[in-house]
Amino acid sequence: MRQPWAGVISWDTGRTPLRIQCCRVGPRKGARIVNWVVSVDGSVAPEELVRLYDSVGWHKHAALDVATAVLANSDVIVCARAGGELVGFGRALTDRILYAGIYDMVVAPSFQRQGIGTAILKALLGELRGVRKVCLSTTTGAEAFYLKHGFEPGQGYFHLYQW
Repeated sequence: MRQPWAGVISWDTGRTPLRIQCCRVGPRKGARIVNWVVSVDGSVAPEELVRLYDSVGWHKHAALDVATAVLANSDVIVCARAGGELVGFGRALTDRILYAGIYDMVVAPSFQRQGIGTAILKALLGELRGVRKVCLSTTTGAEAFYLKHGFEPGQGYFHLYQW
Protein backbone atom coordinates (compact mmCIF):
# COMPACT_ATOMS: atom_id res chain seq x y z
CA MET A 1 0.00 0.00 0.00
CA ARG A 2 1.32 3.41 -0.93
CA GLN A 3 1.79 6.05 1.68
CA PRO A 4 -0.74 8.91 1.36
CA TRP A 5 2.03 11.50 1.08
CA ALA A 6 5.37 11.28 -0.66
CA GLY A 7 7.91 13.97 -1.25
CA VAL A 8 11.39 15.30 -0.94
CA ILE A 9 12.77 16.93 2.18
CA SER A 10 16.03 18.84 1.86
CA TRP A 11 18.08 19.86 4.88
CA ASP A 12 20.55 22.68 5.24
CA THR A 13 23.20 22.61 7.95
CA GLY A 14 23.11 26.38 8.34
CA ARG A 15 20.37 28.57 9.75
CA THR A 16 18.69 29.17 6.42
CA PRO A 17 15.11 28.00 6.00
CA LEU A 18 14.64 24.35 5.17
CA ARG A 19 12.45 23.85 2.12
CA ILE A 20 10.04 20.96 1.97
CA GLN A 21 7.82 20.02 -0.92
CA CYS A 22 5.29 17.23 -0.68
CA CYS A 23 2.64 16.14 -3.10
CA ARG A 24 -0.51 14.11 -2.64
CA VAL A 25 -0.37 10.66 -4.20
CA GLY A 26 -2.81 7.80 -4.11
CA PRO A 27 -6.02 6.66 -5.67
CA ARG A 28 -7.31 10.14 -6.53
CA LYS A 29 -6.56 11.64 -9.93
CA GLY A 30 -4.27 14.60 -9.98
CA ALA A 31 -1.79 15.79 -7.40
CA ARG A 32 -1.97 18.56 -4.87
CA ILE A 33 1.37 20.29 -4.32
CA VAL A 34 1.83 21.87 -0.90
CA ASN A 35 4.94 23.89 -0.11
CA TRP A 36 6.14 24.57 3.41
CA VAL A 37 9.07 26.48 4.74
CA VAL A 38 10.53 25.19 7.99
CA SER A 39 12.88 27.62 9.70
CA VAL A 40 15.08 27.43 12.76
CA ASP A 41 14.56 30.28 15.21
CA GLY A 42 11.87 31.59 12.92
CA SER A 43 9.86 34.58 13.96
CA VAL A 44 6.70 33.49 15.76
CA ALA A 45 4.19 35.90 17.27
CA PRO A 46 2.66 34.77 20.57
CA GLU A 47 -0.85 35.23 19.14
CA GLU A 48 -0.24 32.77 16.31
CA LEU A 49 1.28 30.23 18.71
CA VAL A 50 -1.84 30.51 20.87
CA ARG A 51 -4.00 29.75 17.79
CA LEU A 52 -1.85 26.71 16.93
CA TYR A 53 -1.96 25.36 20.50
CA ASP A 54 -5.72 25.89 20.60
CA SER A 55 -6.20 24.07 17.27
CA VAL A 56 -4.92 20.84 18.84
CA GLY A 57 -6.73 21.25 22.15
CA TRP A 58 -3.76 22.41 24.22
CA HIS A 59 -5.94 24.90 26.07
CA LYS A 60 -3.64 25.23 29.12
CA HIS A 61 -0.90 26.34 26.71
CA ALA A 62 -3.25 28.59 24.73
CA ALA A 63 -2.86 31.77 26.76
CA LEU A 64 -1.03 34.81 25.50
CA ASP A 65 1.19 35.14 28.60
CA VAL A 66 2.18 31.46 28.37
CA ALA A 67 3.03 31.67 24.65
CA THR A 68 5.02 34.86 25.20
CA ALA A 69 7.10 33.21 27.95
CA VAL A 70 7.57 30.02 25.89
CA LEU A 71 8.97 31.99 22.97
CA ALA A 72 11.18 34.22 25.14
CA ASN A 73 12.69 31.38 27.15
CA SER A 74 13.32 28.66 24.58
CA ASP A 75 16.84 28.00 23.31
CA VAL A 76 15.81 26.66 19.89
CA ILE A 77 12.57 27.39 18.06
CA VAL A 78 11.54 25.72 14.81
CA CYS A 79 8.41 26.71 12.95
CA ALA A 80 6.66 25.58 9.78
CA ARG A 81 4.63 27.91 7.63
CA ALA A 82 2.35 27.36 4.68
CA GLY A 83 1.27 30.48 2.85
CA GLY A 84 2.55 32.58 5.76
CA GLU A 85 0.37 30.73 8.29
CA LEU A 86 2.01 29.02 11.28
CA VAL A 87 1.16 25.33 10.79
CA GLY A 88 3.85 23.66 12.92
CA PHE A 89 6.07 24.40 15.88
CA GLY A 90 8.67 22.74 18.10
CA ARG A 91 11.16 24.01 20.64
CA ALA A 92 14.09 22.89 22.76
CA LEU A 93 15.79 23.85 26.00
CA THR A 94 19.46 22.90 26.24
CA ASP A 95 22.87 23.48 27.81
CA ARG A 96 24.28 22.47 24.35
CA ILE A 97 26.66 19.92 25.87
CA LEU A 98 25.04 17.33 28.12
CA TYR A 99 21.27 17.69 27.94
CA ALA A 100 18.46 18.95 25.79
CA GLY A 101 14.71 18.64 26.02
CA ILE A 102 12.32 18.88 23.09
CA TYR A 103 8.89 20.26 23.88
CA ASP A 104 5.66 21.39 22.26
CA MET A 105 5.98 19.55 18.96
CA VAL A 106 2.68 20.55 17.37
CA VAL A 107 1.24 20.54 13.84
CA ALA A 108 -2.15 22.00 12.91
CA PRO A 109 -4.70 19.19 12.40
CA SER A 110 -5.26 19.92 8.71
CA PHE A 111 -1.50 19.67 8.09
CA GLN A 112 -0.76 16.51 10.08
CA ARG A 113 0.58 13.36 8.39
CA GLN A 114 2.26 15.39 5.66
CA GLY A 115 5.87 15.31 6.88
CA ILE A 116 5.86 18.59 8.78
CA GLY A 117 6.39 16.96 12.19
CA THR A 118 9.32 14.99 10.80
CA ALA A 119 10.81 18.15 9.30
CA ILE A 120 10.48 20.04 12.59
CA LEU A 121 11.97 17.17 14.60
CA LYS A 122 14.93 16.78 12.21
CA ALA A 123 15.58 20.52 12.28
CA LEU A 124 15.55 20.49 16.10
CA LEU A 125 17.88 17.48 16.21
CA GLY A 126 20.17 19.21 13.73
CA GLU A 127 20.44 22.18 16.06
CA LEU A 128 21.09 19.84 19.00
CA ARG A 129 23.83 17.90 17.22
CA GLY A 130 26.57 17.03 19.70
CA VAL A 131 24.34 17.15 22.77
CA ARG A 132 24.78 13.85 24.61
CA LYS A 133 21.21 13.23 25.77
CA VAL A 134 18.05 14.53 24.12
CA CYS A 135 14.81 13.89 25.98
CA LEU A 136 11.32 14.85 25.00
CA SER A 137 7.88 15.07 26.43
CA THR A 138 4.98 13.85 24.32
CA THR A 139 1.24 13.51 24.39
CA THR A 140 -0.42 10.12 24.56
CA GLY A 141 -0.81 8.70 21.08
CA ALA A 142 2.32 10.24 19.58
CA GLU A 143 4.74 7.60 20.91
CA ALA A 144 4.98 5.70 17.60
CA PHE A 145 6.10 8.87 15.81
CA TYR A 146 9.07 9.30 18.16
CA LEU A 147 9.94 5.59 18.18
CA LYS A 148 10.08 5.77 14.37
CA HIS A 149 12.67 8.53 14.67
CA GLY A 150 14.99 6.64 17.02
CA PHE A 151 13.77 7.75 20.43
CA GLU A 152 13.40 5.12 23.13
CA PRO A 153 11.16 5.11 26.20
CA GLY A 154 13.13 6.43 29.17
CA GLN A 155 13.59 4.96 32.59
CA GLY A 156 14.03 6.92 35.76
CA TYR A 157 12.14 9.97 34.61
CA PHE A 158 9.75 11.77 36.86
CA HIS A 159 7.36 14.61 36.12
CA LEU A 160 5.92 17.20 38.47
CA TYR A 161 3.11 19.18 36.88
CA GLN A 162 2.41 22.44 38.65
CA TRP A 163 -0.53 23.76 36.66
